[in-house]
Amino acid sequence: GGQAQRIGIARALAAAARILILDEPVSALDVSVQAQVLNLLADLKKEFGLTYLFISHDLAVVEAVSDRVMVLYFGAIVEVGPADAIFKHAKHPYTKLLADSAPVVGRALEAPKQKADELPDPLNPPQGCPFAKRCIYATDICETSDPALIEMGDDHFADVTTRSKDEPRLSRPVRVAEAIKDWVVEKGLKAGDRLPSEPEMIEQFGMAKGTIREAMRILE
Repeated sequence: GGQAQRIGIARALAAAARILILDEPVSALDVSVQAQVLNLLADLKKEFGLTYLFISHDLAVVEAVSDRVMVLYFGAIVEVGPADAIFKHAKHPYTKLLADSAPVVGRALEAPKQKADELPDPLNPPQGCPFAKRCIYATDICETSDPALIEMGDDHFADVTTRSKDEPRLSRPVRVAEAIKDWVVEKGLKAGDRLPSEPEMIEQFGMAKGTIREAMRILE
């Protein structure tokens, strides 16, 4: 198992390639052989100083091999950032949908939250955000305005706002305040309920304490 993958890697190294584009390199392999090929790639990366562009739908594999992750939907970037931030603090609803769809040992299988499961027509792409029809947070403006990546943390970007590219960039505390409001709604909290603690918010949003406090002042 994995011989074709090993031959492909050897051919690339024979040409003295420094960047390897790996498109679903282990998707057809069983788990044990996947691990062998991934370990081989890790060893070669360290030995030859290689850079990998790793394309995969398997989140477990992506998490295992990546330093930086870019999430695409319908050909557009919806979130990009350090792998640790993407997997611990996903900001875009599609990234969260992917994570919720992945099976986890000991967790009951449940349908992820989405409005519909129909993909857009590539021959007749929709106006605005292509994920709007499936997004449980979408508003009317999402279906008319093109999304734009904004900074959500250190080197972490996502198109989670409804502003257009021509509208002014909101300050980070304002964006965090909006994200906190969405998170509170998602948790089902009501007026009078205890809000999540400051450490919980820092863990959830990956932001500095000062940014969280400023966002909370905006919400008061």
